[in-house]
Amino acid sequence: MIKFASQAAITLLLLAVFSTANSQGKEIYTWTDENGVVHFVDTPPSNPNAVEVEVDAPPPASDPVSYTSPDLQATESEFAESAASYAEQKRAELAQARKLNAEEQAEKTQMCKTAREKLAEYEPSRRVYYTNEQGETVRMDDEQRVSLVEEYKAQVAKFCQ
Repeated sequence: MIKFASQAAITLLLLAVFSTANSQGKEIYTWTDENGVVHFVDTPPSNPNAVEVEVDAPPPASDPVSYTSPDLQATESEFAESAASYAEQKRAELAQARKLNAEEQAEKTQMCKTAREKLAEYEPSRRVYYTNEQGETVRMDDEQRVSLVEEYKAQVAKFCQ
């Protein structure tokens, strides 16, 4: 009994496997040999007990896709257009990101240059002179100079990496 059940399961499995061959216009033949082994072939066998198996074929490949909902169907050209537009969109996004990155890098380079110039101006000298709003030349006091030197060192560390 178990042997018969397993043979039936194998038969059904093989029928499912060979159904793809039948959908391509091939015929399937089956027979059981003297040892109880079920055989399936796609060419007419020499065994006189072989029987042709009829299998329901899926719709032909040339048939429009009828097993999906109409709103999910798309023609090849629509798919190609959407894929191209998606690729174009990604290229545009990447180009914009590169442009922004280049602008940020240029700004950082300019900030670095300015911070180094100011540091070179304020750090080595004890006496730093500047022109105030009234147009007078005034000496910067040491606390203010040291504060500016620390500020420009921090900017160099931030922008000159």
